[in-house]
Amino acid sequence: MSYIKKQNAFGWLLCAGAVLSLISMIIYIVNSTSGFLAGSGVDALVVIAPVIAILGSVALFMFSDKIDERLVGLATFLIGMLLALATVQFFVVRIDAMGELLNPIPHTEVEISAVNVAITGIVFYAVSMVIYVVTTIAGRLIKKNEE
Repeated sequence: MSYIKKQNAFGWLLCAGAVLSLISMIIYIVNSTSGFLAGSGVDALVVIAPVIAILGSVALFMFSDKIDERLVGLATFLIGMLLALATVQFFVVRIDAMGELLNPIPHTEVEISAVNVAITGIVFYAVSMVIYVVTTIAGRLIKKNEE
């Protein structure tokens, strides 16, 4: 538990990014399996990439004091790229539903809410990705005086 005391603000930001990506993944799974988009299926990349990112984040949070700073920066960069892939793929699998709303026909509340939920999930993935980019730039997840 000493690794918790050693974390700086960027270590906690890393945890926030992991939580946001978990929320986004849950939003995607619920959005894909219920409501208007129930038959659309679940894309594996949008689920597996965040799982790897979350596991990597937990490992970095716990072992960042034992890992070289350059490797921490590289790992956060790779995690950010995984989340970028998930964000783009989430957008790609929902673009048809979003485009359907542009047709000048009346749409049901279910269709509109399904697209709104998908947009929320995409935004959460994007914010999580930005958080990982910020932690990549910081490069250090532990306090300097604790080494």
